[in-house]
Amino acid sequence: MLFYLLGYLFMNVGAFTVVQLLEGKNETRLGLDSYAGLAKKHPALSMAMALFMFALAGFPLTAGFTGKFYIFSSAVNEGFIWLIIIAVLNSLISVYYYLRVIVNMYMKQDESDDDFVPVSNSAGLGLLICVYAVIHIGIFPSSFIKMAENAVSSLFK
Repeated sequence: MLFYLLGYLFMNVGAFTVVQLLEGKNETRLGLDSYAGLAKKHPALSMAMALFMFALAGFPLTAGFTGKFYIFSSAVNEGFIWLIIIAVLNSLISVYYYLRVIVNMYMKQDESDDDFVPVSNSAGLGLLICVYAVIHIGIFPSSFIKMAENAVSSLFK
């Protein structure tokens, strides 16, 4: 669970950073339609948001997939099959909502003339760290799993 929480931290911080950057000064762009055409205006932001959405949905090679895999594996090993069925169904439902954001960014046209706020250096660095962490945790999870195991085992000494 600690391993999943670490990945979830970077997925959510990254996604909400993109949301914050796009919402505007008066928080006028908070709807799903606000993401229409983002890929043309800000390709890097839309790629980062797509990665975070894929990771939250649990797509392979992301921290979300690896985290869900280990949590589901642990639940199966403990005999909680009914819980896994519910969790998998909820994950499948969530894919619809996460993919809607991606569809709006890449497949819908932006009909407004709004310009998005430029990304500051600190926000860009934060997003870069989140992107790196989501991919690194997803592809090379062993060191993070070891860290989580050490943290839990230290509680029981």
